[in-house]
Amino acid sequence: GQMGDINAALSAVRDIAATFNAKGLELEKLVKARKEEIRGEIVAGGVAALREHVGQLNAAMPASYMPQVPADFGGVVKGKRTVESLRSAVNDELARAKIAASEIANRIHANLKTLQESGLVAHDTVALVLKAPDDLAAVIAQRIAAEQARMDAERERIQQEEQAKAQRELLAQQA
Repeated sequence: GQMGDINAALSAVRDIAATFNAKGLELEKLVKARKEEIRGEIVAGGVAALREHVGQLNAAMPASYMPQVPADFGGVVKGKRTVESLRSAVNDELARAKIAASEIANRIHANLKTLQESGLVAHDTVALVLKAPDDLAAVIAQRIAAEQARMDAERERIQQEEQAKAQRELLAQQA
């Protein structure tokens, strides 16, 4: 008779253990989901801060010249376990990206000044301001030379037309 009581007690212990296991798995899933949520919030904060910084740099320019600045926030948080290490990695990547964006903005400002000083009217200013300063100087020199050649050809054509007109008038007077 006592075997039945023992079997019932063992069965009750198994049921309680299964309930604890199910509850443990559920809590583990909740913890994992919260960790991913925190990771996503930290990464999104880094992306938003970089976007804001690039927007401020763009606002200081006469037009929207700033390109996308590459930043791998998702890559830098891989393998990080603590919230502090996640924040540190995102802050480091944000600082690196902000420095890169500021360097690009400085180059754009310098190139805009160079373009204005050259007097060149360019239809592709957005592409030109992103070039290296030496490349921009070469493009400006090439375009100015091409414009000069075009103007010389135009002068030559006008001069030839005037000479032809003068010859026709001379022939008309002789006739």
